[in-house]
Amino acid sequence: MATATPPAKKRKLADENRVFKKEWQDFFFTELGMKLFCLICGNVINANKVCNIRRHFETVHPQQSEMPEDERKEFTRLKSQLDRQSAFMEKTVSKAKEAAEGNTRDSYRMAYIMAKEQ
Repeated sequence: MATATPPAKKRKLADENRVFKKEWQDFFFTELGMKLFCLICGNVINANKVCNIRRHFETVHPQQSEMPEDERKEFTRLKSQLDRQSAFMEKTVSKAKEAAEGNTRDSYRMAYIMAKEQ
């Protein structure tokens, strides 16, 4: 009787150790966390593969893909704009978080005072 081989484990994307490559900036992509972010439209691509990036760039942004590479200098401007937006959002979120924590602390103080008076 033949022995059955166990099914092969599925490969996980995280196990493949793909890293962001500098040449992907030619397609207006940057790394945002562990994902790739299109600076033109804001789409996120989960799989760090050049074929996925190229397909997105050529199908979604055909005008930019037809440009000569020397005219695609807008990457640095878009990247700095994204960095400014990210810094602004982090600052805003941290302020809102501090305010919420302060409100919670004040609410606990009021509850403590009211319970103490009874």
